[in-house]
Amino acid sequence: MQATIDYLMKQLQILLPYLLRAGTIVVIGYIVYRIISHILAKMARNAGVDEIILNFIHNVTRIVATVIIILMAGASLGVDLTSVVAMFTVVSAAIALAVKDSIASMIDGVKIMFAKPFNKGDLIEVNGVKGTIEEISLFYTFLMTKDNKKVVIPNSTIANTVLVNYSSESYRRAEMIIDVAYASDIDHVKEAVYGILNDNPLCAPHIEPMVILTEYKASAISFTARAWVETDNFETSRSLLLQQIKEALDKEGITIPFPQMDIKIKN
Repeated sequence: MQATIDYLMKQLQILLPYLLRAGTIVVIGYIVYRIISHILAKMARNAGVDEIILNFIHNVTRIVATVIIILMAGASLGVDLTSVVAMFTVVSAAIALAVKDSIASMIDGVKIMFAKPFNKGDLIEVNGVKGTIEEISLFYTFLMTKDNKKVVIPNSTIANTVLVNYSSESYRRAEMIIDVAYASDIDHVKEAVYGILNDNPLCAPHIEPMVILTEYKASAISFTARAWVETDNFETSRSLLLQQIKEALDKEGITIPFPQMDIKIKN
């Protein structure tokens, strides 16, 4: 028993310098990683880099730093790095074949991050799904719908389909359909609607609104009113404009008809 203890103590004395060296490398490597990560994050923020890309840079830096620290610590313990790298290469190739779809999705995620078709907080629509960008990772993009549902979309889907970004511009065009009775005077209707849209604080002052006659329906004349409103308040502004137009038409005695049918009975 004493011989075993003596043997273990002797081996510990031999290994202790290597363990201390490896531990020192890990500690110093971690400190260097934190410093580099902080510098990169500060530079990215000063350059106005989007938070999504900032998180991506942080994750990549952490992975690279971890691999380097492990290799350096292993080398200090006398591990043959040539064998480790060779084994790592073979394992990586096998894993790459097994998860090639995931790797393709990861590459698409990197492409999305740097192409920047959207930013965090933007309202987008993909494959009929509309929501606000919450987060983009290497494999998935996370949306939050207006009814508070979290939607997870693979990056490969976003990279290879049509994407609509509703938040890319400061203003959006609000289009409103207005039906009035056939007995209504066309110029009178236009004048009433223009009276609401012109100089309205809800509308963009530098873009003129438009009111046009667009269709003759079965029971109504249909007008289309177009006005540009702030993107951030699009739905609220459009709703208020519709309300104001309805009140203006009522005030002018212009009737908004309901569907009706004339039936004639022959003897």
